[in-house]
Amino acid sequence: MHKLSILLYSALIALLFVQCQDDTITETPLENNPATDDVITVDQDITEDVIWVAGNTYVLDDLITVSDNATLTIEPCVLVKAANGATGLVIAKGARLDAQGTADCPIIFTSTDDQLEPGDIVSPNLTGEDVGLWAGIFLLGDAPVSRATPSNILS
Repeated sequence: MHKLSILLYSALIALLFVQCQDDTITETPLENNPATDDVITVDQDITEDVIWVAGNTYVLDDLITVSDNATLTIEPCVLVKAANGATGLVIAKGARLDAQGTADCPIIFTSTDDQLEPGDIVSPNLTGEDVGLWAGIFLLGDAPVSRATPSNILS
């Protein structure tokens, strides 16, 4: 049952990043683009445009924030692993996340406890019982919000 839960959770995450149209992703060479099949530890906030390249595993060593109008581009087939339960990814107001996985090549967010390798979709060792290993992705924006005020609570 736990494997099914993990699979469903992974599928839902993948669906969040599936592109609705058939665009080709063009990799822009940047100085911070590593070779593929590498494990890259991310231990500092992202303050300039960065591309996480397909086939690589990115290990978040802390709560990482994308800020200062930077864009984090995550290509399909990227594996992002959290080093501890408090680790997550924050997209701050003004920053951008461009993550477009596909059904065949999803972007997967999981834990360093997971033995999942790039190209795998189902964890070989974690189950649905293994919770709290990833804090999540937090999108902060400037949209209007509806909140309770004393006048509309009492009405």
